[in-house]
Amino acid sequence: MKPYKSGSREHLAPFPLELPTRLIKAYSYISETVLDPFGGMGTTAKAALQQKRNSVIYEVNKNFLSLIKKSVSDSLFDNAEVEIIT
Repeated sequence: MKPYKSGSREHLAPFPLELPTRLIKAYSYISETVLDPFGGMGTTAKAALQQKRNSVIYEVNKNFLSLIKKSVSDSLFDNAEVEIIT
């Protein structure tokens, strides 16, 4: 399978931000924590932050670390705390 490329991003299974946004809004409340065991590009974490939720994501592929940092460190999230444990 050929990886998805969008600018500097590469991932095999991307999905639009709207998908986790709708699920987060439907199944959680503001200030709750969203868990994503397959962090990927950090799309779920970004959606959670936009919806005023906390987020914990796991990703075993260290190659995606820079993608996740870039996704959640967007200028919209200047007050977001990002902790990376390797």
